[in-house]
Amino acid sequence: MDVKSVSLRHRALDIALSYNGIKEEAGNRGKFVDDCLKLVGVPVGNAWCQAFIYRVYNEAAIEFGVKNPVPKVGGVLNHWRQTKGVKLPKNTIPQSGDIAVYDHGKGLGHIAIVVSCKDGLLQTIEGNTSLNGSRNGDGVYILNRRRTDDKLLIGYIRY
Repeated sequence: MDVKSVSLRHRALDIALSYNGIKEEAGNRGKFVDDCLKLVGVPVGNAWCQAFIYRVYNEAAIEFGVKNPVPKVGGVLNHWRQTKGVKLPKNTIPQSGDIAVYDHGKGLGHIAIVVSCKDGLLQTIEGNTSLNGSRNGDGVYILNRRRTDDKLLIGYIRY
């Protein structure tokens, strides 16, 4: 990875952290959520975890004057399939700014940005989650997840 990509990844993480605690105004709605969904061309009211990832990387890319490397899609699993980033297996020890991708089955996924990884504990920042780590919650939160216990994790993406 070159310095610019590391910087982009870390800037996207910083932007995501600045949104910690933002909540929906109603189920998958509100100005912040609606703006995220509009960025990826998904109708308002839909799940928005992937749109949140696109948004924070887009804001970082604009600052750096580069193209957003995150696919402009609303679905997590579509992101996983379409990424041109480096796909890393789930047994990888991720770095700050890497993206964790989860498959809940039946076409449903969830996605998060890694804040840190230490002693088997993955700290993430996620959109459309809750404090208990649901895949369809009410806001943006920093969460702690055990890497070894998470059967839903399919891997990481590094941009």
